[in-house]
Amino acid sequence: MSKEPSEETRGKSGEQVQYSGQYAAVCCRSVTRLAEGDKFPVCSAKGPNCPKDGNTTWGWIPPGGAIGLKDA
Repeated sequence: MSKEPSEETRGKSGEQVQYSGQYAAVCCRSVTRLAEGDKFPVCSAKGPNCPKDGNTTWGWIPPGGAIGLKDA
């Protein structure tokens, strides 16, 4: 049985992405699409909870997951 991403799938800046998809920076709610094998970036937006060292934590967003957009 293969492992799949879930809402608990997370990574930090510089770590390799294991699952393609959309990821949101936990500290500043910046969203980006990453492919398997990419490296998690440092969040370019600055939120109040972003670490000063730029080591951003990213969380996977499931397809169709709630990210503040409504169906047209």
